[in-house]
Amino acid sequence: MMAAKYAQGSTLAELCLYNHIDVTTLKRIFISRGIRIRSTGEILRKKFTDDQIKEILRTFDRNGTISGTAAIHKTDIAKIRRVLIDAGIPIPGIGKHKKRIKRKVTTDGNGQVVAYKCCRCDKMLPPKCFYFTRGQATSHCKVCESYYKRVLTHGLVPAQYDALFATQAGRCAICGVCDGDTSVVTCLHIDHDHATGVVRGLLCSKCNRGLGHFTDSPDKLIKAAAYLRLHGK
Repeated sequence: MMAAKYAQGSTLAELCLYNHIDVTTLKRIFISRGIRIRSTGEILRKKFTDDQIKEILRTFDRNGTISGTAAIHKTDIAKIRRVLIDAGIPIPGIGKHKKRIKRKVTTDGNGQVVAYKCCRCDKMLPPKCFYFTRGQATSHCKVCESYYKRVLTHGLVPAQYDALFATQAGRCAICGVCDGDTSVVTCLHIDHDHATGVVRGLLCSKCNRGLGHFTDSPDKLIKAAAYLRLHGK
């Protein structure tokens, strides 16, 4: 009975479900009786007649998406994909692999890597300047990683940070000096209003911490300035 139903187009999964038997046992029974087990491709193709396949191809031509075609014909995506592959229709993401760009590194005479290129600042830096994941250096150096974290934390995009950096000429908005190289866009911290979250400007690490210690209070800062002037500063 099971062999007859299998020959008529039933799948192994369907037979196992109705006969309360596992797939491995059913395969062994069929093989012992000389019944050839159909491949997955044959099973998928068996589900559609020639007219149905033509209709699927026409639907895909109009719709343009596999998921949309599958929804229209009330079937799963794998079967639609198989029909398209058999028809020779190119499917995005199948058979086309993006060419990997080899990362630039510097090695010594023993083949050991002594410097990696950061994909953001384009600098060749020693391995200690990078984080490592599963033995592989991250694409950005630690300074640039910190930069991205700062930007994303405050809801900015890199272009907005860069514009603010250029407006301040790469300098701290309070003391006018930079705690790093002004040619690198990663030396200033994002200062924001802790009550509203609005970004106010870019500060060096000392001024940023200083405002935090004074709890962003203008009155405390005025008193601190008066205190210093009183004592000759």
